Amino acid sequence: MKKYALAAIIICCMILTGCDYNITINNNTGKTGNESSTIDYSDKNNWAYYEAGDDKPADLFIICPTVDTKDEYNMSMDDETIKENFIGALNMERGIYEGSTRMFAPFYRQASLKVYGLGASEWEPYLATAYEDVSDAFSYYLENENNDRPIILAGFSQGADMCYRLLEEYFDDSSLADRLVAVYALGWPCTRELVEKYPQIKPATGATDTGVVISFDCEDPEVVETFITPAGTKSYTINPLNWKTDSTPASKEENIGACFTDYSGQITKAQRNLCGCYIDEDRGVVKVTDIDSSDYPPVIPNLPDGAYHIYDYQFFYRNLQQNVQDRINAYIQAHSPEADTIDEGVDTECMVTGYKSIPANERSYFLEEGDKIAVISPSALPSRKQVDATIEGLKDWGFEPVEGKYVCPQTRTIDELIEDFEWALSDPSIKAIFCVRGGYGASQVMDSVPLDIIRQANKPIIGYSDITVYHSAWTVSSLESVHGCMSASFTSLPTECAAAEFNMLKGRIPVYSCISPETGIDGTAEGIMIGGNLSTITSVLNTEYDCTKTNEPYILFIEEVGENIQHIHRYLTILKHNGVLDNASAIIFGEWTELPADGSGNFGDTRGGKYESVADMIRREFLTDIDVPVAFGFPAGHADVNYPLLMGRNAQITVDGNEYTIEWQ
Repeated sequence: MKKYALAAIIICCMILTGCDYNITINNNTGKTGNESSTIDYSDKNNWAYYEAGDDKPADLFIICPTVDTKDEYNMSMDDETIKENFIGALNMERGIYEGSTRMFAPFYRQASLKVYGLGASEWEPYLATAYEDVSDAFSYYLENENNDRPIILAGFSQGADMCYRLLEEYFDDSSLADRLVAVYALGWPCTRELVEKYPQIKPATGATDTGVVISFDCEDPEVVETFITPAGTKSYTINPLNWKTDSTPASKEENIGACFTDYSGQITKAQRNLCGCYIDEDRGVVKVTDIDSSDYPPVIPNLPDGAYHIYDYQFFYRNLQQNVQDRINAYIQAHSPEADTIDEGVDTECMVTGYKSIPANERSYFLEEGDKIAVISPSALPSRKQVDATIEGLKDWGFEPVEGKYVCPQTRTIDELIEDFEWALSDPSIKAIFCVRGGYGASQVMDSVPLDIIRQANKPIIGYSDITVYHSAWTVSSLESVHGCMSASFTSLPTECAAAEFNMLKGRIPVYSCISPETGIDGTAEGIMIGGNLSTITSVLNTEYDCTKTNEPYILFIEEVGENIQHIHRYLTILKHNGVLDNASAIIFGEWTELPADGSGNFGDTRGGKYESVADMIRREFLTDIDVPVAFGFPAGHADVNYPLLMGRNAQITVDGNEYTIEWQ
């Protein structure tokens, strides 16, 4: 995990009075190391705020900045004085959010100021202790309070660090990411390195985009670097007055109110039109104008005059307050039943023109009538209805489904999820693994399960979406897997798709003939089929189970759901930078579903005009130097029509204009 160095320092300077910015570091002896005990978050005494503010449209999970200045490494949960300061620091910023959210804020064993006096290599154990608590609290909140409500994450200082870590751990789950209104990670840079490594971290690009990170740090125009944003740093930032990401200046007239608060949350000083600002695009910081830097000393040691770090949210308090409401409104509008979304690539005509039987010497890998199939969900929790539909459907197909121990409990741990997965792999009577749903969790499992266990199991896995992680692991293990529909195979999948999936499981592989509305790049190519969900594929890059590192020629298939064109562009750019597109023998672009119908995110106005479609963006940005076959619109993914693909096996594609065929060798 990336170390967000020194993020904890910034707020301790303000915790005592709100406007009297003097730092006092107590020398009381506390803990001398990080603790390993687990905090019980079912005990409401371990929360600073718990369900504070009923009848609000969204939930706020807010993480306190550093308040522990004692001679210890992690805050003691028994120190009532620090807990009072903890609540006070939260109160100072709660006014930005409380008018629009129901608030949750856990006490946690945050890293103290003393930690940052250690060498950088020594910080992480104490930050890890802090994050262990934050993660446990967030998990408890999700399981017991969220109930699919919209979520805002917020943090300043160490709190911003913890927000990024939550995004890394939890929000590559598309169902959870779909609940994310925004992340206000203020006062610490959202670096390009961070975004490339964790594609679920999506920088904000406007005033009302959702599922994004709002991040900025403030300086005087004369400042050239700080330890927070050193020279050479490249960060994503957004202007909190005009909500632009370029250097367009915002005047102080756009500032609807700077507010300075105390420990009770009361505003002790407010001033409309205090300052304007603009973005320094070289480093990605906000340059504040119209104020005298001597009136706003940096306070933090080693920060130069004009470093306005501790004033980040105070300078733009009312604008942030309004923006929280605006993003919630945008989220609600986009997620209401009447919200307009469109699907692209779903109009391809696809026919199964025949079936090719697997050679006899490979037949044992595929299924026979009566074979046992493990029914598990090594990703997100499914509903009981989904599990029952899967079991009954597999019975109708002539198989014997065996339900895993932890498929559909009320809650489960990651260890229980791994236990189910390893059981399905190791039980010799089980001939295949059928996943009930995708969502989130696959990467956590694969980080804990050695590839040798998969190789030794020598059995196929079936699923798509987050199950792309497992397809990648199977490919790396030189095994084949079925990118195909899950519980919906037995409830809503068109008959011809279900028949193709059933036949594929039994070793009869469909031959596809497709006519797409989009013209591809002509040619014929062979290679093993790899890929799946675009955002998920980017998340496995450079892991042990990264299928794109294969030495064999490959045909890359990718699809996506619920992302606008800008986000799809970012994922494809990550693949491009890692050589995945350039090394492909051929590329098959699948369906792009649930795109914003209003065209938000179609950001190509600086690149020759706005993109008209995902295909238009792909052609203009990624195909100009591609000379391998490219096909558009293969019907596999998150739309109603979902034909199966046999991953990890050699296939051939021939593209001729807008027509193409796919068959396996």
